[in-house]
Amino acid sequence: MFNQHTNVLLCDTTASPPMRMDTVSGTNQSGTAQAQWVVQDPRDEDDDRELKLEFEATARSKTTPRKEIPLNAASFYVRLNIDPDDEDAHNDAFTLYSTDDAKSYSQTLTVRDDKKPGDSYTDLKFTGMDKDLKYTLKIDLGNDLQPYFLFENTAFGDLHG
Repeated sequence: MFNQHTNVLLCDTTASPPMRMDTVSGTNQSGTAQAQWVVQDPRDEDDDRELKLEFEATARSKTTPRKEIPLNAASFYVRLNIDPDDEDAHNDAFTLYSTDDAKSYSQTLTVRDDKKPGDSYTDLKFTGMDKDLKYTLKIDLGNDLQPYFLFENTAFGDLHG
């Protein structure tokens, strides 16, 4: 089915209608087409939908059915009883990190990263997490206070349960 040149179309299927994101050229070797691309996340900061991507390949005027691209990146939200307008809390640091040997994920947010302005809570969104890892959330309130943990070595699935 594939010749030396194959076009691969990438679509965001969470958009309605599906949104065309990119088209790349692929190569064919022994009847198998290959293509690579870097996907720029089309969502803005306030977009909470889970991203779903599909691709289809075209060669010699024949097109494959769309195939889902499995994504393992996810987000996690935490709501804290901390008033984001309290200036004493502005340097508080919240570090979410993975507990795998490589410590492959780490993100630090502060009260200034509050995602829902106008209320008396701090809402933080940690992004780019691997659903297969376990995580710890360390809270450092500064002022020579000992950091503490909201949870430790917890599977991603348990954070959303």
